Parts: sequence; structure tokens; C-alpha cells
Amino acid sequence: MEFQGFPTAMFEFFMAISFNNNVEFFEANRERYESDVKRPLYAFAEGLAPAARAVDADMELRPSKAVSRLRRDTRFTRDKLPYRDHMWIGFRRQGNPKGECFSLYFEIGCGALRYGAGWYDDDARRAKALRAAITRRQRDFQAIAEDPALTGEFTLKTSPYKRIELPNGLPQSLIPYYTAKGFYFEHEEKTGAQALRPALLDQVSKGFLALKPVYQFMLEETWKLGEEPEREKSRWEGFF
Repeated sequence: MEFQGFPTAMFEFFMAISFNNNVEFFEANRERYESDVKRPLYAFAEGLAPAARAVDADMELRPSKAVSRLRRDTRFTRDKLPYRDHMWIGFRRQGNPKGECFSLYFEIGCGALRYGAGWYDDDARRAKALRAAITRRQRDFQAIAEDPALTGEFTLKTSPYKRIELPNGLPQSLIPYYTAKGFYFEHEEKTGAQALRPALLDQVSKGFLALKPVYQFMLEETWKLGEEPEREKSRWEGFF
């Protein structure tokens, strides 16, 4: 499938499901969902695959694995509404659990579209590994953190520890990373005419490539945890 832009019917469906969030409405509109939402998202995921592969040759690229479900996992939500009014595409390295690794993503709904990369669980081991890597490779990471290709397009968002002792001389630009439980980079814009055009694919692909240096740093420094004892499940389990 070749991506031709997201149809206006996709946003109409998202709006409709937000006001009719029940199984009866979805089943009556299942064909509409398949043709207007799922099909163009699969096409977009296929179109993003070359950029995601360029970031990591071992990325899981199958649309069936990358595209989110519309049905929510209500075990981890306060409200029990069965469906979302948005969907996303998430690319992660093969074999890594969802929500527990540094991954690329794209999200779209009625009001906004977002894309970026990050990790979302509060795994203290990974945060500790990142602090050690920043201390050991300060210049390398500072070059990444201050790269205009990254800072010009993406906003850094973090979940910080309240009390972390900072190393002497740590540059100001690295403090948000050093104190982070988790962090992600996100580009956000209102959903407008650009979402209807095939050119959106090129925009997001270029954004993914701009994230490659930080992705590779995280791959090298914080995914060496596989042989450690299994930890308790993250509160983000099932988020993706």
C-alpha cells in the first residue's frame, strides 16, 4: 500500500467514536474503521519503515506489530471507556517489551499529531546506566543534546527525580537528562491540511532520522540490562 495522506474520514471516525464510545457503535462501524483508519495507518507505517530501519537495522517493522489497537487496555486506566479517539505507530527493536525501551513513535488524532522518540517506564536501572554514560561520555552526549537538528524540531520532556546529586561541572544542557527517570523528544502540531497530504510521510521520516544519534546512544548505553533479574512490571506496561 502506498500512503496517499490521511483521509478526512479518519478524523470523522475519531470524532464519532469519542461521542459514541461503546461496542455497539464500533461494531456497526467496523468496516468504516478498517478502511478509513486502519488501512491508511498501515500504509503510513510501511512508508516509515525505511527511515526506522536506517535508525536501527533490527527494528520491528511489521505494521501489525507497530500500529496500535483502537481498543484500550482498561486494566490500566481509571475510566473504562473501551476505545481511543486516536492511534499511534510505535517502532521498537525486535524482542524488546513494549513501553520498556527507547522507541520511535507517531500519534494522530482529531486535534493534533505527534512524533518523536523516548522511553516511558520508570526503570531505575536504565536511569542509572544513563547517568553513568553521561558522566563517562559527556562530550559525546552534549553534542547530541545540543544538536540544532534535534532541538530545532523536538521538545525534550522528562520525568525527573527530585533528589539527584549532580557531578561537578555538568553542563546545563545535560542536567534534564541526568536527573530523568525517563525522557522523550516530541514534535507536536495541530492536525491540519498537512495530514491529508503524502508529504507528511517525508516530514516524519526526516524527523526519525534526526533522532538517530540519541537513539544510538541509548542503544549503546542503556539496553545492557537483559541478563539482570526480572524487575517488577512498569506502570507503563500495556501503554503501547
